[in-house]
Amino acid sequence: MPNISKLSRYLKAANVKDGDTIKFMDAGSIVEKESQGKTRQALEMNVIYKGDTKIYSPNMQSQGLLAEKWGDETEEWVGKEAKLYVMPTPNGKDKTIIAKPAEKTVDPEYED
Repeated sequence: MPNISKLSRYLKAANVKDGDTIKFMDAGSIVEKESQGKTRQALEMNVIYKGDTKIYSPNMQSQGLLAEKWGDETEEWVGKEAKLYVMPTPNGKDKTIIAKPAEKTVDPEYED
C-alpha cells in the first residue's frame, strides 16, 4: 500500500514521531524562502529519515541545540544523528520539529 508521507521531499512535523532519528548527509545550504509576503534565509540539509532522503530545515532552536554539541560549522554535523521531537509552535496552531543530538548508547556487554 502506498505511503503518502514518502511523496514529500521535505521532512514535516506531521510525519514525525517523538524519538525518531535523522542522519545528516551534507552540510546543507542557505536558501531564500518566502512566507507571508516576507523573504527570509533558511538552512536546508539533506538527511536520511526512515531510509529515505529528505530535506530538513532546522529551526533556530534546533540549530542552537545542534551547534552547542557539534559546533557552528555544519560540515561537522555530516554523518551524525539527531533525535526528533514534535512540539507546538508559539501560536499553538501548528507543530514544529525540534532536533537534538542523539546520544550514543553503549551496550555494557561490549564496553571495554
